[in-house]
This record gives sequence, structure tokens and C-alpha cells, in this order.
Amino acid sequence: MVTATPTNVGEVLRQLVDEAINKAAEQPNHLSDFFQQVEADANKIVDTVKRIPDNVVDQLEQPPFRPPDWWSLLVFALLRIRDLLDDDRLTVGYRHPAGWSRMVTLNFSENAADPDNTVAATLGIAITDAGVTHGLWLQVLKDFDVDLGAGALKVALKANGAADWKYTIGAPMTAPGPVAGADIGVQWTPWDPGLSPGAGPVGFQIGPLCLQLALASPSAPLYQITLGLGAPDGAAGLDASVDAHKFLGDALSSFIDIAPLHESYTPQLTLTAGGSPQFSLGHRGLG
Repeated sequence: MVTATPTNVGEVLRQLVDEAINKAAEQPNHLSDFFQQVEADANKIVDTVKRIPDNVVDQLEQPPFRPPDWWSLLVFALLRIRDLLDDDRLTVGYRHPAGWSRMVTLNFSENAADPDNTVAATLGIAITDAGVTHGLWLQVLKDFDVDLGAGALKVALKANGAADWKYTIGAPMTAPGPVAGADIGVQWTPWDPGLSPGAGPVGFQIGPLCLQLALASPSAPLYQITLGLGAPDGAAGLDASVDAHKFLGDALSSFIDIAPLHESYTPQLTLTAGGSPQFSLGHRGLG
């Protein structure tokens, strides 16, 4: 396995996917049986995308579809995202474009009462089959601007212009033909708020994990991805403070003067099409 560095992330990811596919070959053919059922039962909602019936999706929540291996974790990540966002406008689908691996899709519809006929965008992950194209496929069908989620996971989606954004693992991303743009913002707080005590002589705060993806065509850059710890609204990723007055008490603080200490970090890694990776610690010393 190649050691990951900022300049060979694509190669490392490709090797991980190859390893996941090899793992899949060692597993029973549960997913193949599942896909065959979907092909027979699913209803076409747009282009080649089909929505998986709810009763079939329920099967994915049960064994044998949850063994602890890379393959299953990658394929069914979309199911977990759908559950965390808990929005009826999100549905799970299936797609098998020519030359691509079969993919599970997450579909966003404008109307929860009629999700099959109001699809605005679909995102597919194609990694399960050997010998064909693996990657991500985002298809935008119409303009929209929406915020999803209100708990541990929050997602902001915005798109203008109908376009197909395709990324093949191990190859450069290619621009779609029309003038279009898309922005995806994700904030995820997987830890318990109790891990971030904010009162007392010692304060410690952990911000959310964040991902910002901006796609633009035909203007440059084609894509820009920012991964970081801390919210775009200014909330720090890591924030620590020490108040000596509270720590020492009123008696000692009356003749020992120690200024409060406050350190803040908002680390971010930015990957831009045609550019070198950029990393920043986002340090602020406030003491």
C-alpha cells in the first residue's frame, strides 16, 4: 500500500477501492442478489435512475448487509446519510450506466409528497463491480437552494444549471458541457457535546467536521474541496482556554496576576483543480 501524501491522495484512494473490491469477492453474493431484485422491482424516476422501494431499502438495514468490511461501509454510506438527515425529500436509488459499476444513489426531490416526479439531483457511488468504471456521479436536473438536517449532520445544497458532474477514481475530473455550478456544504458533529466543557477554569471546545465542495463550469477552477475542523461561520475547530482567576481562587488571585490564556485552531486542507494542496492551521492566540 502506498503511503498517503497530499500529492497522491487519488492513488491511495484507488488502492483502497481495489482492496474493497477484493474484499467483496470474498463475501457471499448478497449484494448481487439485492441488485437483481432492484432491477426487477424499482421504478424509473429520471433518466436511468430508479428509486429503490421502501421495503427493499429496509432489507439493507438488516444482516447480511452490515458485515464490518470496507466494501459494505463504502456502498451503504448513503443510507447512513439519509437516516441522519431524516428528510422525506431524500430517497435511495439505483443506477447502472453503460460502462460503469452499478451504483447506489441518493436522490433529492423538491416535493416530498411526489419524490419520483420532482427529482432535482442524484448522487451515485459506483465501486462494487470489477473491470468497469468506478467513481462518483452527480447529476443536477434543475436549479435549487436548500438546507437539510438540524442535528449532528447538516447539509447545504445549491445548484444552477443542469449538468452531469462525473469523477472517475484515478483520473482527472472532466467538466460538463453546459454552464453550471454546484455547491455542497457539510457539517458533521459525531461526538457528544459533553466532550466540550465550556465553563470553569479550563474550557475546551471541539467544532464540527466540515466539507465544502464548489464545482464550476466552464470557469476555473473546475472544483475546489475544503476539508476542515470548525464551522464556516467562524466557530473554531479546537478551542482551549485557562482562566487563572477561577483556577487559583479569589485569595491567591488577589496578589498573583496571570492573564487568561486562550488558544484557537481551525485547521483546513484545500484541494483545487490545477493547484497544489494548501493546508492551514488557522491558529489564533487570544490570551
